[in-house]
Amino acid sequence: MSEVRESEYNGKPLLGIFKDKDDNFGFKFGLQKAQRILKHVDEIKAFVEKHAKTTADVGHAPNVNRDLGA
Repeated sequence: MSEVRESEYNGKPLLGIFKDKDDNFGFKFGLQKAQRILKHVDEIKAFVEKHAKTTADVGHAPNVNRDLGA
């Protein structure tokens, strides 16, 4: 299951999303990008539903509400 971790870079907060607890890379973004993501969360959900044709990435049939914790 994926994991979210907060950190800091040059005094600014970062949010990191990692594949699991052993993932050391994942991807990170700051407050401004997080705000932009939130403004477009419906479009992101639609994108996932449109392109999630296989179950390989999540291990089950895609369900945006379940997979994104909505």
